[in-house]
Amino acid sequence: MLGKWDILVAITMAIYVVVCPFTKVEESFNIQATHDILYHRTDIERYDHFEFPGVVPRTFLGAVCISILSIPAVIVTRVLGLSKLSTLIAARIVLGLLVVLSLAKFRRAAERFFGVRLGCYLASVFICQFHFLFYASRPLPNTFALVIVLWAFASWLGGHRRTLIWSSALAGLVFRSELILLLGPIMLLDLAPTRRAFASRLVAYLQHGCVAALVWLGLSVAVDSFFWRRWLWPEGEVLWYNTVMNKSSNWGTLPFLWYFYSALPRSLLGAIPLALVGVAAYGRRLANMVAVALIFVLLYSFLPHKELRFVIYAVPLFNLAAALGLKWLWERQSYRLLLRLSCVALIGGGMMTSAGFLFISHHNYPGGVALQRLQQTLQPEGHVHLHMCNAAAQSGVSRFGQENMTWSYSKKENLEAGDGLMPYSHIIVEAKYASLYQDTHKHLFSVQGFSRLQWRQAPRGMILEDKLVALQRNTPILDRRKL
Repeated sequence: MLGKWDILVAITMAIYVVVCPFTKVEESFNIQATHDILYHRTDIERYDHFEFPGVVPRTFLGAVCISILSIPAVIVTRVLGLSKLSTLIAARIVLGLLVVLSLAKFRRAAERFFGVRLGCYLASVFICQFHFLFYASRPLPNTFALVIVLWAFASWLGGHRRTLIWSSALAGLVFRSELILLLGPIMLLDLAPTRRAFASRLVAYLQHGCVAALVWLGLSVAVDSFFWRRWLWPEGEVLWYNTVMNKSSNWGTLPFLWYFYSALPRSLLGAIPLALVGVAAYGRRLANMVAVALIFVLLYSFLPHKELRFVIYAVPLFNLAAALGLKWLWERQSYRLLLRLSCVALIGGGMMTSAGFLFISHHNYPGGVALQRLQQTLQPEGHVHLHMCNAAAQSGVSRFGQENMTWSYSKKENLEAGDGLMPYSHIIVEAKYASLYQDTHKHLFSVQGFSRLQWRQAPRGMILEDKLVALQRNTPILDRRKL
């Protein structure tokens, strides 16, 4: 289970959830699916994905697992009369704990592999970074895959070939197909040590690989076809859309080396020099692991659309090297004071940077804040017909935030600003459109969000600006058929 240093990592993750409880558009499918499984159960027709299916279908398996584990939280919130937001926080902490549990298993396997104790050092590296533990609780397909990838890493280090094969098949066939670029090289390294062992290991891979593929594909097709009401293999459709059709580029492209000069430096922070020390100190065994992570990031760089979450699985391997480097420096006898001060500076600087990232992220969910504040402002028993704009839906609005049973909530898209929203009694719109409603609506409040960091002129620091406004129509709704 969890050691004392793993518990400290879990507490840090939970703090991130409490400070930033809302979710963004990338997490929309899984968070809405979790809500619907918990609250609508077998009433599939009321599920969100029928109204907002997304560009490609996603698997329900992750949401089903989190929902089952979150049932006690739903019971507690109902007994205590707490809001559904409390259930959202609980569900995200459950997911984060699964990541931390897998991380603890990976840590124990690494300790046995290298013959050293790493709890304090590995925890220090993860806590002084923001992005990994921030993503650990976010209901993304990448996060569900991360839980399994960490098990695969632990199985690789521990020599548990069968578990490595089955976990790799689950991660790649159900959640993220591109993981073949990461787990494939690991399996090749496991096959390669000696010519005599190659044949027997290859037979084991083929045998277990075929069975695992059939089991996980069958499970995904069965479960997801039930929820989607048509026969499908979700990750197969995602693979076709992103890779064969290359449609992921529609969501933006970045330079080939972006992961190396932007994403990884922001994510790893002070772990980069520590990882270099670790590789130099521990030699080929550790260098092979770091090489696997670098090859994965390099291969994934060929896909034009890039996000940090796509390569988040490489971070634990880099951090393992950093933890070993930190241990080597901390326990070094020569230049002891200088080396320890350097370690403290790297860890402390990382923690301060992470605190800054957390402060910015707290102000990055105006949609969730606007919905919560509007429900606190108005009478819960009132007949409110609320429309939430696309910007609000992308920045924190989810079904977990819809608290009042007598209200009507709408995220209907492609409505014309101005007249298109007149049938609703209340609207949450982007601040730049507020002037269109100055004669027809009452301004209730504005919600600010993060705009930019500014250092060259006053005011210096984080700049907030009005992102959304909540408005109430002056006259009653006469024609509700338009809603």
